[in-house]
Amino acid sequence: MSQPPNELRFILNDEDIVLTELKATETLLDYLRLTKRLRGSKEGCAEGDCGACTVLVGRMSGDELVYETVNACICFVGMLHGTHVVTIEHLSPLGGPLHPVQQAMVDYHGSQCGFCTPGIVMSLYGLWLAEPNPSVPQIETALQGNLCRCTGYAPIIKAGLAMSSYADVSADALNAACCRMPNSPMPFSARPISASSSARSKGAPSAVPWISTNLPEPVMTKLASVSASTSSR
Repeated sequence: MSQPPNELRFILNDEDIVLTELKATETLLDYLRLTKRLRGSKEGCAEGDCGACTVLVGRMSGDELVYETVNACICFVGMLHGTHVVTIEHLSPLGGPLHPVQQAMVDYHGSQCGFCTPGIVMSLYGLWLAEPNPSVPQIETALQGNLCRCTGYAPIIKAGLAMSSYADVSADALNAACCRMPNSPMPFSARPISASSSARSKGAPSAVPWISTNLPEPVMTKLASVSASTSSR
């Protein structure tokens, strides 16, 4: 009889996490904020309604690495074995330029009090990876789990329409032929920026100097290794 694994392994941004002891009730949000001191993800409702704690979680699906938005406040750490967790801190290095999605939110005044902003940025980030030039209905659908009491959403939607004018999605760290978002018709692909693009025509500023390191291949290799070691037990 195969033995169950005695450790929980996942990747948090670019850090390998191995846990041998864990409370069954520990949520991902508590782990991020209290244990790892990653406090960009906020606690609002603590019941999966407001979206302030939104993160991306990537899982292997066949030969693909599939990312989806998750409410960290209702996701238990014990559910994360063999996954890649991506938080708001991953989008831009400390002291470095903002990520294109973040810069669009700044330029289009998509944040006021700012408490909900990290979750909204992560939802838009997930959308940007799946559909670099989204329509208004697609943006609204991506944001349906994020509550904002300040902006009325109009500037956030404008930021969503403009985010691809800041940089090509192919330059993103999570972008590779091996990765896709749920319900995306194809793997991530490069979409060239042109003066005639829908985002550019709305008056977005010129592209920001943003460069991201490439992560998908090592992430896929590590997650595949975790899956293999688990299934062999």
